[in-house]
Amino acid sequence: MTFQRERAGFHTFKHCFEQDSALREELKRAIGALYERYDTTIRENRFVVGGALEIILGAALRACGLPVRHRGTETVEWDLLFEDGEGGYSIKSLPKSPSTRLVNVLSRSVSPELWRVATLFVLREGLVYADPDLPWWQSRRNDANILIPRSDALEIKRKTIRAFAEANPAWFLPWDVFEALGAPRSRRQVRTASYDVATAILKDETSTLFRYLPHII
Repeated sequence: MTFQRERAGFHTFKHCFEQDSALREELKRAIGALYERYDTTIRENRFVVGGALEIILGAALRACGLPVRHRGTETVEWDLLFEDGEGGYSIKSLPKSPSTRLVNVLSRSVSPELWRVATLFVLREGLVYADPDLPWWQSRRNDANILIPRSDALEIKRKTIRAFAEANPAWFLPWDVFEALGAPRSRRQVRTASYDVATAILKDETSTLFRYLPHII
């Protein structure tokens, strides 16, 4: 497939983000609040934060005129699809992790050819666009230190994405959205997705049980 639409969409968003100070501030607050409330050192929060980040970024892309919808629960490869279903983006978050699974493998042999989707990498210092047809990636396609084959995934390291961004600044959007994060909370203060879900259900569906909720924390 070709990636002209995804590449043009990234440049549209990059220009919009750079010009719109209100958008920058709102995205900074939203992502900062997400990571502050749901500490990803707690395993159960990692998938929730990843899914929420897809939705937050999708809203930001739509605010800049890109007609995307969140489809992370419906498709294997895309997290944000264009409304007509012709292409979209995978979102990979690495603000803390040294690597990420570029493609999960289900009963398939692991090879670089499995990467077929335009990808937005969320780093602490900015957003990076990449797709497998860009020359930098094409020339390194068969380098096992770049696209790393594992038993159950095709993996990529954060330092590799940074190297690509440094060599190709056109595909890098610097930001300071993670600067909003404060000091780590104590274990008693930290929130988990399961607690918030349980709180909402008990509040909506019970009276006696809801009164006892604060006492179990």
